[in-house]
Amino acid sequence: MRSPVSGRHDPVDAAWVDVLGVRIQAPVTAGTNVALALQCAYFRWRLRRGVEPAIRLWALFFLAMAVATLAGAPKHALRHVLSPIELTSVLWISSLGSGLAVWAAQRATIASRAGLRRVGLERASSLQLVAYLMANAAWGPHMSVLIANTVVGLLPVIHAEAGAARGGEPSGGWIAAGFGLSMITGLVYVAELSLGHWLNHIDVAHLLMALSYYLIARGAAAPTSFPVLATRHGDVYL
Repeated sequence: MRSPVSGRHDPVDAAWVDVLGVRIQAPVTAGTNVALALQCAYFRWRLRRGVEPAIRLWALFFLAMAVATLAGAPKHALRHVLSPIELTSVLWISSLGSGLAVWAAQRATIASRAGLRRVGLERASSLQLVAYLMANAAWGPHMSVLIANTVVGLLPVIHAEAGAARGGEPSGGWIAAGFGLSMITGLVYVAELSLGHWLNHIDVAHLLMALSYYLIARGAAAPTSFPVLATRHGDVYL
């Protein structure tokens, strides 16, 4: 079955479970969406105390991704019971959250790496966000638009953060590695590389996304004086 919005095949329709009489389609996909949302929400919560502009923008990045990934759960699990308006609303929330996350990542890198070029780059970042919103308004929240915006928006972030790492700032290396892995995640999704009936290409992409978020959070938290994780045995820096 093809999605009426994205045009892509839905996750494996034969994989489902009943929960209190409600059929949950693609339960692994929906579950990993929720897990990603919780992971991003946790990273946002741990970064909330940051006062530096870049840290606050990384916190916004994780908040936006928490919303976007959480919206993916009903998109996959309840697509068969959602009305067209409800499904479109969920897709819009996911797309807008992803677009805001790209913008926040750009602005966080600009705030910490751009120097004198900051104003011009901030304007370019805002123009891309406006173009993304216009594309969604014109063609709907298609996955192709989301992927194109992500690739175009994050390649400069990877370049800048990798450059910072070469200049002696390890935090840039973690962030560049995280977003580099997210590009591989996109390839897995587009090529539909699956590991079987219960672990489709979206599930594999979600597992890679979880690792990429970990790497990004580790880099985002590196310049701060507080840990992203803490245990009874002491603070643990990601």
